[in-house]
Parts: sequence; C-alpha cells; structure tokens
Amino acid sequence: MTPAKLSFNLLAACLLGMIVVSSAYFYPSHPYGADSFAQCGTDKCYIDPDRSTSSSYKCPEGCGCISDRYNYGEYTGWGKCWKKHP
Repeated sequence: MTPAKLSFNLLAACLLGMIVVSSAYFYPSHPYGADSFAQCGTDKCYIDPDRSTSSSYKCPEGCGCISDRYNYGEYTGWGKCWKKHP
C-alpha cells in the first residue's frame, strides 16, 4: 500500500471514529424547549385512543409514553418511554 493510500485510510478511520464517539456522547438526552428528555431503555409502549397508556404496554416507574408520531400530531398508538433528563 502506498503512503498516500495509507494516509487516506487512516484519515477515514479517524473521522468515522470521531463521528461514532460524538454521536454516543450526545445521544443520552434530546432537547425540547427548555427541557431535556432521555429514553427509558428500549421499552415500547402503546397509547390507547382515549390517550391512556395500555395496561399491556406500560412504561417503567418515572417514565411516560410519547407517541412515535407525536411531531405529526398523532398522540396515540405505539411510542417509546421517556423521562425528564435533569
């Protein structure tokens, strides 16, 4: 391998590593206005049409269910469990 190819591969590996590390660092919470929310594990939940959380798919204690399509004005259906991040 020529020095130029080796340098390019090293540069590409470093850039990829920086992207992975920075995305892992910023993942724990998501800003929303003045608040910040963190996902409660990988738990999925379900919001019934009356906007109550389905008893079969409840979130852990201290977490709330937010619809996956909340940003599209749909507040029912499948969602993920979130908690307010300090």
